[in-house]
Amino acid sequence: MTTKTAERCGELANIRYTWPGKDEVIACVNCAQKAANVANAIGLHLQLVPVTSRDVVDPLDWPICQQMKNTV
Repeated sequence: MTTKTAERCGELANIRYTWPGKDEVIACVNCAQKAANVANAIGLHLQLVPVTSRDVVDPLDWPICQQMKNTV
């Protein structure tokens, strides 16, 4: 029997979006696309906005995607 565990994605975050009623999220392209797919499935438009160096306080310390991913 396999057990699923959740861990952080860890990719460079280069997309930001805001789910209605929640704080803004910064995520990698793959995680942001998954969120957009879920939004589309329930009839909600989710705008994905690219993160630029102007959005990051220290461009040498680029943010990491904190979304959870499932692994087997």
